[in-house]
Amino acid sequence: ALNPDITVIGYYDAIFEDKTWPDWQYVNSHEDWFVHDINGNRIERVTYPGQYLMNPNTGWSDYCAQQNKQFLQNYPQYDGIFADDTSSDLVDDGYTFEIPFSQFEDGVLDNWGTWMLEYMQKVKTAFGSDILMPNAWKHMEMCSEATHAIFWENFIHGRSSAYNENGLGTAGW
Repeated sequence: ALNPDITVIGYYDAIFEDKTWPDWQYVNSHEDWFVHDINGNRIERVTYPGQYLMNPNTGWSDYCAQQNKQFLQNYPQYDGIFADDTSSDLVDDGYTFEIPFSQFEDGVLDNWGTWMLEYMQKVKTAFGSDILMPNAWKHMEMCSEATHAIFWENFIHGRSSAYNENGLGTAGW
């Protein structure tokens, strides 16, 4: 970092890729990186149309680890990366997609939490001493087991009443 009194964190989305993002053409050429439904179609997000769910148990995790490591090397003013959407349970965290969860390909939902933990560990290993701060407001095991950092987004602008579901509500502030 350029100023030791300020911590500067970059941003990336850990599990979604958007058609409008600069690396779409490259990512789009790796069909195996996308999560598919039982008919082989990519799974699109409802909240942000044009965003597709990526499979953390594929080359996607290596790609993200290397892209973010390269970003930190190219921009030394950053101390780390905020990894958005680091959900370890898509159902419990309330994500919505164009299809119901029952139409996801076999194994995705059952293995998602393990895959995400392994993914975050891989990214953290690539980063070395740089900060990896997952947005894991509800299922914080990725923070304690892999990154030792946390960001709790929903307490600021809470898109739902779930800001206190993890027992860390604002009582006593």
